[in-house]
Amino acid sequence: MGKNFSKLHEDVCFGKAGGKVIWQPRIQCWIDDKIFADGIPAIYFDELYPVETLVECVQKILDLFAPHLILGISDEISSTGDIERIRLVGRMVDEYNEKIEKAACAQA
Repeated sequence: MGKNFSKLHEDVCFGKAGGKVIWQPRIQCWIDDKIFADGIPAIYFDELYPVETLVECVQKILDLFAPHLILGISDEISSTGDIERIRLVGRMVDEYNEKIEKAACAQA
């Protein structure tokens, strides 16, 4: 029996998939008047995870959701979180915004 893709689509769109799917299917049902908030797991700011994991996560969020995005830490950063990782995310956002601004100016 084949997969019920309309059911999967509904589950993904309305958050009922229970972590069994990746982000990309959510994009297929994203509505332009919605904003994605937060997104970066707080644990990625701790040294438990390599900084590359944080960078990959932030880049994926920017690629998938910007400009419909309020980037932030999903839940709260712990007392063991690294402030330099927060600064890194800030620089990544600045670089992303510069790239978008240059592209807009080139089209004008």
